[in-house]
Amino acid sequence: MKRLLSLVFLLVFGATAVVAGGPPAIPPSAPVSLASSLESPLDQVSSPYAVYGARRLVSSYSGPLYQITRESDLSTLDVYAPRAAIDGWPNSARIGAWLAGSPGLISRVYDESGAGRHITISTVAQMPLWTVTDGRGVWDFDGVANYIDATSALSAFANGASGVTVAALRAYDTTLTSAAQPIFYASSGSGSTRLIMGLNNGAIEAGGRRLDTDAFAQTTGLPIDTGWDVEIARFDFTNAKLTHQVNWAMDVKTPFQTTGATSATASTMVYIGMQGASYFNGKIAALILSANIMTDYEVSGLIAGFASSRTISTTTSHFLRWGAGAVAMRGPYTAIPSAVTTTVITPDGTTPTDGVLASHRYHHHVRVASMPGRLWVAFSSGLNGEDGRGQIAAVSSSTNGGANFGAPLVAAQADAMVGGAGGRLVWPRQFVKNGGRLYLVSSIQDSTVTALALVATECKADGTVGAPFLISTEPYTPLSGYPVGAYDPAVSPLLFGSANVFGPNGGAWPGATQPSSWVGTTQFPGFPATGLFIEPVTLATDSTGQRLQRLWRKFGTWSSNRLTLYWGQESTDAGKTWGPLTPTDIPNEPSNGAGILLPDGRIGLVHNPLDQSSYRDTLTLSIFRTDGSLQSVYAVRSGVQPNPVYAGSAKLGGPSYPGVDYDGTNLIIGYSTQKEVIQVTIFPYAALAQ
Repeated sequence: MKRLLSLVFLLVFGATAVVAGGPPAIPPSAPVSLASSLESPLDQVSSPYAVYGARRLVSSYSGPLYQITRESDLSTLDVYAPRAAIDGWPNSARIGAWLAGSPGLISRVYDESGAGRHITISTVAQMPLWTVTDGRGVWDFDGVANYIDATSALSAFANGASGVTVAALRAYDTTLTSAAQPIFYASSGSGSTRLIMGLNNGAIEAGGRRLDTDAFAQTTGLPIDTGWDVEIARFDFTNAKLTHQVNWAMDVKTPFQTTGATSATASTMVYIGMQGASYFNGKIAALILSANIMTDYEVSGLIAGFASSRTISTTTSHFLRWGAGAVAMRGPYTAIPSAVTTTVITPDGTTPTDGVLASHRYHHHVRVASMPGRLWVAFSSGLNGEDGRGQIAAVSSSTNGGANFGAPLVAAQADAMVGGAGGRLVWPRQFVKNGGRLYLVSSIQDSTVTALALVATECKADGTVGAPFLISTEPYTPLSGYPVGAYDPAVSPLLFGSANVFGPNGGAWPGATQPSSWVGTTQFPGFPATGLFIEPVTLATDSTGQRLQRLWRKFGTWSSNRLTLYWGQESTDAGKTWGPLTPTDIPNEPSNGAGILLPDGRIGLVHNPLDQSSYRDTLTLSIFRTDGSLQSVYAVRSGVQPNPVYAGSAKLGGPSYPGVDYDGTNLIIGYSTQKEVIQVTIFPYAALAQ
């Protein structure tokens, strides 16, 4: 149907092995070729209970992965992945040479978690077969007699837990998909089913019970998938929720049982690949057990990590790759050398007044642009907080390289800040340079975030601004006192085209009464079905302008420790068409970001990877090489006080919602702090390591 074990399977790596009762040990071998690969998939999963794999799944693990028994003489071989093998796979050709034509049977699997929960399969008839798929050795279950009895090692896995997670990289047999095929099964203390995950009655399901006396409950089932995919079941007993997914397709059962911990009785049966008279028919490359509920971040990272082991049916290979083994996700990050920070605007402490921008206590949504002789910063401005009516798009400029900035000016306003008729908001979307002139494109929406119009305001060389005019074609009726100029066929289409592709702010939300023709918030019918994706960061990833990557913020679904990933799309035709929307491995707090193609072809992404000391701290500049791999991460600002001076709705946090530009010498990064103060950090581009 799709895929077997993907790009990285094309690599050829050496293997280290230890032989008992057979030929001499196979020595380590250096890699023959290298290609980009993600980190070991389990590196970002906290405290796994047990980890079994046909490849190395934990980068720090140096022990054997599994043991093969050669059927012809029952000699055994412990199989390792050498440290040089960045994708974690042993060399199947060397293993095949040791087998010398005899079938190889999996007789022991080793726990990579460090907990020592190794499992021995002592009966030959039960041993899965070692087979090679796309050059990689995996464990092949025959659907008749093969299974792994893990009771002695895993009997306490689900006992007294508030929730557990089972994950597998597996492929069902393509001819027997109507049969029941359990991948993982654990009984209750009384022998009834506590946890089960696998194929049943023509669908992929998960189910179980919290207490021995509870009735069995299960998901409704996902469509049969016969290729290599990641299957994950999260049994959340505390919140009475069972979440089962295959790659990004999700099936949720709620309520699932009653709330509380599981029974403290030990499982009397724990099997991999069997339950009762039903046997798994297919292949397994990894099985991961966690005695916790994996966070959305951990699940997304796990699937993205396994992308180095197989192709997912619904994903593309994202060009920009964090590859978290290169940089710790939480830092610390290297401070940018020679950086100077200047405040653009901070509330002056007077009573917030509609026409007095210095009195406003809410500032956010930053964009920056450098023009000859003048540096511009745009931002949203409101009286007190994020939900205030009548927010405006404001600008301020500097004629001395950002050492100080002039008084702010209104670039676009659509409603009164007090007593406004429609509660209209204006947010700066993007600066567009066209024909030697600079325009600020702003989005107008109502209080329900229904998109109304895109307007442009010229930011002139003398530091003044022109009157806003329409660049979108939807009918728009301005409110009295807030006129908008007519659509200009000579320049509006050009400004709209750029702002539509590259602007992050504004645009209709799903369900809005008036959808917008410009990109705003989208809804993706996959993971999860109700998911919203907002404020896309669009980056040119080469100098042609044809190849773009768009990074979306996942809205409203972060875990308690705020760990999430950007979701991404690729375009190869300058944004005319886009590939599917799937998670990347780039961390995002979540927040907005900004991107820039650097003079030497590298790509810069300004974003909040993960919280450190406080919410949305640190703001970083991540530098990606021309091949899309991560080179370095710099701290733009860190340790900023997250609490605002003045109270207001949704006001909190460190430096965020940035804009970025390059003036030929310096990089300029603007941002808000506490959604109250606007600042810029400026530094020589030459200060960044090449």
